[in-house]
Formats: sequence, C-alpha cells, structure tokens
Amino acid sequence: MKSRVSSHFFILVSIAALSAISHYSIYYGALIRGYEASGLTAGRNLLLIGILAILPIFLSKVFKFKGNWTLYTSVVLLFSIGLTAQFRLFGDPEYISRKDKAEARQAKIKTIQQHYIQENYSAEKKRIMGLDPTPPAPVDLSKETPRPSGISFTEVLFSGKTLIPLFAIFCFLAAFFLTRDER
Repeated sequence: MKSRVSSHFFILVSIAALSAISHYSIYYGALIRGYEASGLTAGRNLLLIGILAILPIFLSKVFKFKGNWTLYTSVVLLFSIGLTAQFRLFGDPEYISRKDKAEARQAKIKTIQQHYIQENYSAEKKRIMGLDPTPPAPVDLSKETPRPSGISFTEVLFSGKTLIPLFAIFCFLAAFFLTRDER
C-alpha cells in the first residue's frame, strides 16, 4: 500500500484538531476547579503540533520526498498525547507548587464544594448554612474569578518545553537534508 502525503496530512490535521479540543477541555476543567490553566502554554503546544502537521506537505512538495510517512505520523501522535498529558499535569497548581500543595488542594476542594452547594442545595439548606437562600442553579463560570496561572510569555517562550521540541524539529530537518539522496 502506498503511503500518500495527503492521507498522512489529513491524519495529522485530525491529531491537531483533537489536541485543540483536549487542551480546551483541560482549560475548562481547570476553570471548574477554580484555577486557570495557561492559555499561552496551550497555544505553544498547538503551534508545535501545527508545525509538525504542515511539515510533510513542505518536505514532499518543495523537496520532492516520496518516502513513507507512517513513522512520522506515529511520532506526532505520541508527541501530541504527551503534550496534552503534560498540559493537564503541569497546569494544576497543586502539582507544580513546591510549598503550597496543601493550600492549592484546599482551594480546589473549596471551589468544588461551593459549586456543588450552588447547584444542588435547596434555598432552605443554604439559609440554614448561613448562605444566600437562592434556588439551585448551574454555576456561571463567567462570574467566577479563577486563580491565574501566573505564567508569562517569556517563561513559555524560553521554557525547555518550547526550546527542546524546536531543537528536535531542527535536528529532524538537518538529518533529512543530510541523508537526502539527490538522484
């Protein structure tokens, strides 16, 4: 079976789209838990996957590469899964703080408890607890103030999680050009 670039490009674009959906769901899940995952980190991850998705078109059209793209597509799939897992893990202040793990965990628990009370407790139960006796209603996340991620643009730009993949892409391109057969 012939490995066509268009098939792999479609798969890579699908991987990028699924990564975007998963990053958004992680970001939204963080808002539900009362903190904000870094949108800059998500953008960086999606940009890296986007570069890797477009690279086969560039290499096949400009440099006339006619080889098999299966291994490349598999690597991009695993890379996107790894980036998504890292975004979930390292976006949570409970996991990244060195000193304040217990405080971050308590803040998450308190936010989730408040959301549960707002959505499920009757006005009478809320009044007994000393809260505003409002009827149960869904939580409006736009009115919430999540704890900000605190990651700046320069931290994302010069992070090892940015520079190492860019260096790896550069090394891949260098190896491609050095091992290319000109016949």
